[in-house]
Amino acid sequence: MILAAGNGDRFHNLTHDSKLLQPLLGQPILLRTLDAARDAGIRSVTIVVGYQAERVRALVERAAPAGLAISFAFNPEWRLENGVSALAAKPHVHGHRFALLMGDHVFEPPVLQRLLRLEVDRHESLLAVDARDVPPDVAEEATKVRRDGSRIVAIGKELT
Repeated sequence: MILAAGNGDRFHNLTHDSKLLQPLLGQPILLRTLDAARDAGIRSVTIVVGYQAERVRALVERAAPAGLAISFAFNPEWRLENGVSALAAKPHVHGHRFALLMGDHVFEPPVLQRLLRLEVDRHESLLAVDARDVPPDVAEEATKVRRDGSRIVAIGKELT
């Protein structure tokens, strides 16, 4: 499941295009996410769209990497939190184990491959956390986690 519904209100560009359509090293960010998912072994993807849904969908239909079965879910409440977008894709998951990816998060395929190989209880989730030090302005806008050992005990943008 790839969340691609938001408008990227913290990402400013003159055209107000979805940040997922913006190039990163010559390739739209969303296509980079799809490539990384495929390279990690994902074969089926549901993309949740909302803001500029038709443009985002057209990009995917035109240029998605080979080897992926792609479906779409629409979140009419795309201005709300990411959890609302995840719920929009719930009918596509069918109770199977799945990876939840942000369309604008750049990652290396081995990170996702490692998570997919790990055994996990059916009532647990895994989360990849980048624990490197970052400048205060980056940390301020990022979603943060509080851990107790290897377990996450709190998550949110408001954490310090």
